[in-house]
Amino acid sequence: MVTKARKKVAQSSGRPAIDDDFRAQLRAVGLKATSGRLAVLTELNRTNAPMSHAEVAERLAGEKLDKVTVWRILVALTEVGLVDRTDIGDRTWRFELRNTAMGHDPHPHFMCVTCKTVQCLPRDAVHIAPRIGRGVIDVQIKGRCEQCL
Repeated sequence: MVTKARKKVAQSSGRPAIDDDFRAQLRAVGLKATSGRLAVLTELNRTNAPMSHAEVAERLAGEKLDKVTVWRILVALTEVGLVDRTDIGDRTWRFELRNTAMGHDPHPHFMCVTCKTVQCLPRDAVHIAPRIGRGVIDVQIKGRCEQCL
């Protein structure tokens, strides 16, 4: 039997297969596949840049998830390794999927110092010498984007 919540998440994403992938990932890390968690994962999967808690909560306002619930879900997903949390230096945590099977590998980010937009850069956009960067998992580049030049 398909619950209303599952049906709604699958319809909103347009990709029931991804919904099933997220269910399997949640179960694999010991979390229940709740409609809220599925909605957050689906929303993070839709974007090509890290999103703040406020952005995620705003986009999920129609799912009847309050900001506190969204925050708790984001923290739980980060703690189990399904989501990465990063601070680009503006004191705002941003979240994105950590899912190599779906194309979300660790990668550098660019933040515009003028408009504060954050963009994902290709994984090979930055090279760090092994003697300097062993274990480096977070690279951030700041500057002005094309619109702000």
